[in-house]
Amino acid sequence: MSPRACPFCRIYVADPAVLRCETCDVPLVSVRRLGPSPEELLAWEALPLDERPIPLSPRTHGRGPLVLAALVGIVAYLLPWLEVRMPDTWIMHGSDFGRRLHWPHAVLAAWIVVVPTVITRRSLGRLLAARAVLAVLAAVPLVTLAVLHAKPPTHKLLHVETRWLLASWVEAAASVAALAAVVRLGRAHTK
Repeated sequence: MSPRACPFCRIYVADPAVLRCETCDVPLVSVRRLGPSPEELLAWEALPLDERPIPLSPRTHGRGPLVLAALVGIVAYLLPWLEVRMPDTWIMHGSDFGRRLHWPHAVLAAWIVVVPTVITRRSLGRLLAARAVLAVLAAVPLVTLAVLHAKPPTHKLLHVETRWLLASWVEAAASVAALAAVVRLGRAHTK
């Protein structure tokens, strides 16, 4: 049985046999049903708007679209990005580019950093302060893909024919969506 208290004077009663408050003569209620005390409400209202704690849920204050874009970006990184048709046929994933060139691993690293950075910001001020860093991280996949598209794999002696696959375009779309979400980040609270 959960602890009970008086809803008015907030005296906690440990004895389960006591059903009414001895001071106020009202029925005791579960502590879970009690709202914040007047002192807690005053302390909450005294906090500046940007320092008030926000829920952990990624759906609040525009965090959901950014987390979703990052998760889509992680999945797209692991899918095939490029099909090389000539001289041989093979498929390159984002991780294959990372193994050959090393710096494309920054795409995966950026997405992995975005998710906890967004979710762990527990006040609006901290969330807004992280916007610049999140914008840079969200732009990393787009810049990486732009460089890879500008300089596709080549060979000195052979003609190389390539075709960019859907996952590379999904990766770019996730980056653009994340940049748009960063712009909107934290705006749900400021009305």
